[in-house]
Amino acid sequence: MTSTSFTKPLCVLFVCIFPAVAGAGRPLLVDDAATNESGHGHAESWYDTEGRTFNVAPAFAPIADLELGAAFAKSKASGETTYSLQVKKLFTSPKDDGCNTGATLGRSSVQNNNAYTVYG
Repeated sequence: MTSTSFTKPLCVLFVCIFPAVAGAGRPLLVDDAATNESGHGHAESWYDTEGRTFNVAPAFAPIADLELGAAFAKSKASGETTYSLQVKKLFTSPKDDGCNTGATLGRSSVQNNNAYTVYG
């Protein structure tokens, strides 16, 4: 068998074995344009084995379509500790089968470093 003939069965096997992982709201490089329901929140945590970094990111929606979030990351590899705070505003009504429009404004900084980054 060629390597191509192994690819499809392995993909199917992966999707069948790990369906919860495939649909999880895991940490991504970009944030989605969704917020928690009013009065609700959630916390995500993960460990990056390559950078040996522990991350915690709680979020809470005090009112509809507005979410306050934070993130904390501690790297054993570099010794750095990073903090972030952000506000996310949803401008369109959430749709299960469509896109949402939102914006995020935040600030991130590294402990023992006077520099910070503002992002949006």
